[in-house]
Amino acid sequence: MNTGSLDQDGIAAMLSPFGPTISDDIMEISNNYDFGASHVVSQKENVKKIINAGKSAALFYGDVDTLCNAVHGAQFAASLGLLETAPMKPYIDSEQLPPTIGFLTKYKGLDLLTVRGAGHFVAASNEKPKEALQIFVNFINKTSYDTPVSHDIPYNAPSTMRPLSTTSGSMPTNWDTAPWLITSLPNFDEPLTSKQYSGYLSISNTRKLFYWYIESENDPTKDPVVLWLNGGPGCSSLEGLFLEMGPLRLTYYYRAKNYGANIVRNKWTWNRVASIIYLDAPAGVGFSIDLNSTAHVFTDDEVAHDNLLAVTEWFKGMLIGNGCMDERLLYNSLVGYNYDHTFIDESQYRSAIHKCCPNNSSYGCNFYKMSLDKTNTCYNDATVACAHYNDSTVYLQRADVRRALNIPSIVPKYESCNEDIENTYDVTITHYITQHDNVKQVIEANKKVALFYGDVDSVCNAIHGAQFASELGLKLISPQSIYTDQQQKPPTIGFITQYAGLDFLTVRGAGHFVASSDEKPKEALQLFANFLRGTNYSTPIDYMLSIALMSPGCRQFFTCASKKTSNIVKTGCRPAWVVDQYVDDILDQS
Repeated sequence: MNTGSLDQDGIAAMLSPFGPTISDDIMEISNNYDFGASHVVSQKENVKKIINAGKSAALFYGDVDTLCNAVHGAQFAASLGLLETAPMKPYIDSEQLPPTIGFLTKYKGLDLLTVRGAGHFVAASNEKPKEALQIFVNFINKTSYDTPVSHDIPYNAPSTMRPLSTTSGSMPTNWDTAPWLITSLPNFDEPLTSKQYSGYLSISNTRKLFYWYIESENDPTKDPVVLWLNGGPGCSSLEGLFLEMGPLRLTYYYRAKNYGANIVRNKWTWNRVASIIYLDAPAGVGFSIDLNSTAHVFTDDEVAHDNLLAVTEWFKGMLIGNGCMDERLLYNSLVGYNYDHTFIDESQYRSAIHKCCPNNSSYGCNFYKMSLDKTNTCYNDATVACAHYNDSTVYLQRADVRRALNIPSIVPKYESCNEDIENTYDVTITHYITQHDNVKQVIEANKKVALFYGDVDSVCNAIHGAQFASELGLKLISPQSIYTDQQQKPPTIGFITQYAGLDFLTVRGAGHFVASSDEKPKEALQLFANFLRGTNYSTPIDYMLSIALMSPGCRQFFTCASKKTSNIVKTGCRPAWVVDQYVDDILDQS
């Protein structure tokens, strides 16, 4: 707690004219406090006494709290011997995407809740204040924890929809070679802050890759050029532009009022320090096109060959965010990771270990080997659709937006992910098995490499990423330490381990889309800028943007958040349902 402002004479006198000055810690009391049998050992009897008196009780934990962690809280609640009235399930805030706040288990007389991405001070302004308020209000009102809370944010809706804007000029005949200067975008009423171009790269006579190039807002003649590729495989990089680190955001407040997609500035855009090429690859993804109607099965090698045409002369390094680097390490870390983050409960974890691991111990348990055994029934694929709105897809399918980007009529309707490519993509050799040799090859070519992970990403988790980095056999230069943002409290962004040729970083409280506006965009920008510049990751970035430069939507809400997904397994939508199904399948078929 920062008590500096409370210690000013006027405030202190108003609060308590006769009291001592306020301090952060009353050390004398703390040092002499009796931490006897009742305090630290267990609160079981005290909590049961409250419940037995007919009082309401709830325990809530940030799921990345390392002081009083959520796992011990879940074990404590289970140990009370209360009747479980509703098993663990997600509870939501329908005004945000993804909507999941955390997980709720209900017992007779007690509710146990976790808050996704929060630490020890859940309600702090730099953690999850909105979600904490929703928990608090619903606990007081004895209403469902899914019940939204009115935040009384003023909003003056337009009386009518603004007319559709278009980009002037005729379509060039050489549409697949000439870059197109984007001068305006529908539903964005402000001038673009840097030059933007769209166009196509001809990979062959039939395959054309669409790109959207956005110059740096700083110094495009000197700043580096970054190639952004979304994953999938088979998903458009324009998802990254609109939903993660690009300069444009689709506001969900605007959508909630049924006025369509409105675009505002993203103050944490990465093109403040670099020019960025968003490339739709492979052909058939997003606005990219394959004129050959014959179905095509892509591999990593083929896609890399096509992408090479765009980056050969500029490539200086590689920054991988939340990458699935090694299937063996990923599978073997899943059960422990999901348990440590309270995505599965104690009984599910114990049952999985009992039925899948020798000697009832997770140590040395080879879940990956079991998943490859055709006769083994311990694993079963579970895929559950993510029921989120896809604003960026709706926006990019509009005719006026296609005109603004100079998309020819021959290109099919935009889809964020091409399921045909995704379902036929050949991942048997190079893709999921391991990226060990590929990463080593980049390092040995003296290119910069960094891997970063949100530490609550349950799609490609940080544990397997750390193990992957360790197994590369690189010389350890600097052991794990924190890196910080001194402009926030607490200052810790995450942890960094540095090897010869590779940096491994985690981002505290972030999931699969670290740079998205509802995760850790500020921290991601600092990480990105320092990677490009070769500076210490704790070096601060000038974040002070003039409010006057922000769109009216941002000035009102200070939120330009929107996150779209098409499949919960592929995107990191906090896959509670997937984890539940995943463990249930293990237990049901064992």
